[in-house]
Amino acid sequence: MDFDVLPAFYQTRAFLLLCVLLLIVLASGLYRLRVWQVTSHLRERFEERLKERTRIAQELHDNLIQDIMGISLQIEVADELLPHDFPAKQSIARALGLSKSALVAGRRALNDLRSLPLTATDLVKSFSQLANDLTKDASTKIHVMVEGRERP
Repeated sequence: MDFDVLPAFYQTRAFLLLCVLLLIVLASGLYRLRVWQVTSHLRERFEERLKERTRIAQELHDNLIQDIMGISLQIEVADELLPHDFPAKQSIARALGLSKSALVAGRRALNDLRSLPLTATDLVKSFSQLANDLTKDASTKIHVMVEGRERP
């Protein structure tokens, strides 16, 4: 009498294939979870830095730049009230120049803090502008060429 004993379900190739697929799905899920965790962490750090930059920009604008502007105005008033032959007139003019340059530097720092992140097109514009600036007086020409797709 012939008879066949069928393998148990865990002994079949279909079960082995199902286990392999399950491991692949599980590994893929763990990978995606890790990528999400890293992305969340980076996003949180970026948000913290952005908040700090915004706070610093606000303080620069509200306090430092306004104070320098007030000092500059007071120096201008003092300069105008003093006679032209007054001995300290030259020192006051130097102080006025320094306060104006500090005001310009403060505004530049404020604009740098408030600037948006560069995109690929901004990079192309920046490189093109740099190339134009570098070759303004020279006979050399620089051509900026972009290949591929834009990435963040």
